[in-house]
Amino acid sequence: MSDYSSRRRDPIERALKAAAARYVGARKHFRWYAFLKYRMDPCYRAIGQRVGSDSFTVDLGTGLGMLPVLLGELGERRRVLGIEWDPERMRCGLHATRGLPGVEMVKGDLHTSPIPACDFITLIDVLHYYEADKQEALLKRCRAALRPGGRLLLREGDGNRIGGARWTRIVEKWATRLGWNRGPVVRFRPISELRGTLVGLGFHVTEGELASWFLPGNVLLVAEVDGHPQSQ
Repeated sequence: MSDYSSRRRDPIERALKAAAARYVGARKHFRWYAFLKYRMDPCYRAIGQRVGSDSFTVDLGTGLGMLPVLLGELGERRRVLGIEWDPERMRCGLHATRGLPGVEMVKGDLHTSPIPACDFITLIDVLHYYEADKQEALLKRCRAALRPGGRLLLREGDGNRIGGARWTRIVEKWATRLGWNRGPVVRFRPISELRGTLVGLGFHVTEGELASWFLPGNVLLVAEVDGHPQSQ
């Protein structure tokens, strides 16, 4: 079977295309951002492979709702709640999730909004906008909300890496200065330090690379609570 035929049969590949199509009609810069991110950022495929059917996911700081849209397009009774504070991004996310079963977008502050009991929590490029004490407080709330066997999927840049990883940190800082991303600070902690925080909260943690050619140095931390895992 050719690579092209394999991609066409891949349910995640089909879901990525369907998800991108849901941003048609959104504001032009959001539409193109979603299209390019789905194509170029490996985190969507990686998380789509890890979030199993019959599960409930909470995506904190969901932005345009891109992860909830993808999981909704994957179907199989996946339910997703996206929480976002920015009104403009919320409107875009509501546009993209319209009519998509099992997907909900709500406006709220990820530091104070209730996190319902769930199987997965996702934090994609979020923690580095806050100081270490706020990060730990948020991670404690995530730990309390996860059901036995639940998983926190966390993508962050490693603050200790040099070389190409510096480019990731530069891009994030400029995106914040220009107003595309919004947060009080941009502080990339060493992944070893962040992993230690998670272990201290009672998680079992595994680590994998989750970078792209444009944004090298990103890492996916999978932090699991005791119990039976929800997917393989």
